[in-house]
Amino acid sequence: MRPLKKVAASKSSAILSYQPTMADMLKKKQKWLPDSPQSKELDRKVLEMIAMRNYPFSIVHEGGFLCLVQYLNAQVNLKSHKLYRDKLHSTYDAVVRKVMDLISTAEHLSFTTDIWTNKAKTESLISLTAHYIDFVSKTTPKIILAAKHMECYRSALARKIAGHFARSEQARRRLKEIQQHHGFRILQTVQSVPTRWNSVNSMLERLLEQKDALALYEARYDMPASLSANHWKIAESV
Repeated sequence: MRPLKKVAASKSSAILSYQPTMADMLKKKQKWLPDSPQSKELDRKVLEMIAMRNYPFSIVHEGGFLCLVQYLNAQVNLKSHKLYRDKLHSTYDAVVRKVMDLISTAEHLSFTTDIWTNKAKTESLISLTAHYIDFVSKTTPKIILAAKHMECYRSALARKIAGHFARSEQARRRLKEIQQHHGFRILQTVQSVPTRWNSVNSMLERLLEQKDALALYEARYDMPASLSANHWKIAESV
């Protein structure tokens, strides 16, 4: 067993050996150089954030954003909004070249479009999406895609049910009466929208919430479609 003084001395020397030097402390406080790899990577991430969320370039000067960045890393040195604006042009050109390379291999292209206005209702916006089929040599992805298409039958039945109530005021009133009589939540069905990718999930979730009320409705009135026990089970697992 070592003497107590010797143990204390060894612990003290171990702590001192891990203490950072003055040079290390100064290095941590130094800002990244504009051409350093860390600074270039940060610029790329800031540009991605601005492009993906449609933020104004002036966000790099906002106090809250600057405080957050400095809290995460005091060495960060953000550039001016003009520099990020200029850099975005080169980023745009790079993305365009990449997209052109991707679609250059496609034999046929199908296009979908969507039109909307900004929140201030001052500008009209339009998006254009190109769809194409590329060559897949492996069989596993094909099997997965085929399984997804098998699920579409369930979604088609759900659309018929939701559409029945969307088109008929009488059907909505009858469903509401059943909900009130049995103490269910007063909810209307949700219709899926082709241009909203998550609307099918919203439609199925709402049908699941009214499963018992819909069963009582089907027992009393005509409905264009119905979900089997297996369909309900699949919907619950999604």
